[in-house]
Amino acid sequence: EICPCGTGYNFFLMPYINQPVASDPESSFQIRLKGKTMKALMGPTVPYSGDHIELSDNGRDYASTIGIGAVLETKFTWPEGKQKLTPEREQLMKKWLTIYKEKMLPQGIYQGELYDIGYDVPETHAIKKGRVMYYAFFHKSWVSQDLALRGLEPGVTYTLFDYVNGVDYGIVQGPVATVNISFEHALLLEVKPT
Repeated sequence: EICPCGTGYNFFLMPYINQPVASDPESSFQIRLKGKTMKALMGPTVPYSGDHIELSDNGRDYASTIGIGAVLETKFTWPEGKQKLTPEREQLMKKWLTIYKEKMLPQGIYQGELYDIGYDVPETHAIKKGRVMYYAFFHKSWVSQDLALRGLEPGVTYTLFDYVNGVDYGIVQGPVATVNISFEHALLLEVKPT
């Protein structure tokens, strides 16, 4: 891992690194945008690092790192310092580290061709792991509008599950399905063939 700390990567160094990093992002959007870019330039299976979670929006946006299939990192000092690990932060970290370990989305294939980060609303990212699809939707407030699930196998029936909040959203059928769900900030779905 080489971090160009707050700047863009030199394209000519990319063949010599195996884990690009968000390099001190200023927002969660920057973590997601750089992740999509690195996976486009270095391949859909590159283990991109979202950089330490404390640099995300409010220092707690694990969904942006997990949802794009990035390697989860944190930076804290114990027991003192600016990045002190409080009991609340420890509980939040445990929840997301458990999700990270269970899903291991960095081992999946990022499906960057399915959604355009500039034109598709809400912002959507997709990862394929075996026959299971993982979708991450991001929007300030998405209220009762259809979400397109692209990249599914034609004629195959799938179950939809919000793996962060433990909510079952029923069944859809490929190749492109839509589902009407409201969410704030992020929605992470696991879509499994039945």
